[in-house]
Amino acid sequence: MATNDQKQQARQRREQAQAAALAAQKRNRNIQILGGLVFTAIIAVILIVIISGSNNDTRGAATGKGDVRGITETKDLLAGVKQEGLTLGDPKAPVTIVEFLDVQCPFCREHQIDQQPKVINQLVKTGKARLTMQPVALPQMGEDSEAGRTVLMRLAKQNVAWNFANLFYWNQGDEATGYVTDAYLKKLVAAVPATTTGVTTSASEADRNADAAIKTSLAKIDKLNDDLGVTGTPSFAIGKTGQPASTYKITELSGSTSAADQLIAAVNGFKG
Repeated sequence: MATNDQKQQARQRREQAQAAALAAQKRNRNIQILGGLVFTAIIAVILIVIISGSNNDTRGAATGKGDVRGITETKDLLAGVKQEGLTLGDPKAPVTIVEFLDVQCPFCREHQIDQQPKVINQLVKTGKARLTMQPVALPQMGEDSEAGRTVLMRLAKQNVAWNFANLFYWNQGDEATGYVTDAYLKKLVAAVPATTTGVTTSASEADRNADAAIKTSLAKIDKLNDDLGVTGTPSFAIGKTGQPASTYKITELSGSTSAADQLIAAVNGFKG
């Protein structure tokens, strides 16, 4: 039979073993927690890198200095397509797509570079539809958008507005940062693959206000924007060619499929 001393020693050993086991469990739990925190931190770093990378797409970095991007891409995109003012495509195309855009809008840039080629190739170049841009200046974008769309309208008189718009998006900077300077605009205009001699590239408010005809045209664009209830860019309205644009219907785009595919489907299914 065990003595009292032996029982006490056995109890002490059990207590020590239990304490050691609890300590081991606690250490393991702490290691698991630490591992989870490290894993979470790693994931966070990866996400930051991905997001930063997406925001620094070299296709659209600001070009205060250096070469103009997108010259070859612009030439290839618009090759063989008739331009007249703000409109791209065959005047006899049965359907017209009206696109409301802001030259500083990053979403417009994404559409122009990633989606527009498919729209132009499958709808405009095939004669199914023509594409008309309506340049607006969103209030939150500041004076840069006004300067950009004014020069765009000047180039529309020479039927190269789409060249300028595409180059602008390829060289777009961060919105409302003041990057749309005279030098920036002059560089883009010089890169337009057409004769643009005599086009004023000044971004000043005084020079913008001096061109009464362009001010009137932009005021009409802004009115159409309001009449159709456009609230953001890019936005699209589709209608029968020859009918007033004020009668066109806004085409709501969802995230289910690409914008190009939705516009193509809308045109193919249009019954004017």
